[in-house]
Amino acid sequence: MSAIARDGIKFLAVFGEAIMESTPHLYISGLAFSPENSIVFKEYSPRYQGLAEVKRGWNIDWPNQQITLRGHSDSVMAVAFSPDGKRIASG
Repeated sequence: MSAIARDGIKFLAVFGEAIMESTPHLYISGLAFSPENSIVFKEYSPRYQGLAEVKRGWNIDWPNQQITLRGHSDSVMAVAFSPDGKRIASG
């Protein structure tokens, strides 16, 4: 997989929810708040004028991916991971 494809996957993991709700967030939030070392930011931000700018606290690189798991309709009181890290049990 190419570096731009990997970076695009990280972009969607971080900003996908906002983009699904409102496509302009692709430019308003996603591109403006992408890490300065990301290929997506370096390649596409020069093409758009007037994007929001982060003055402090800007990520240099992509954060660790966080995933929201869905399936429970109530609070989760316990979580366990399999020894190989491939499965999660919750309840």
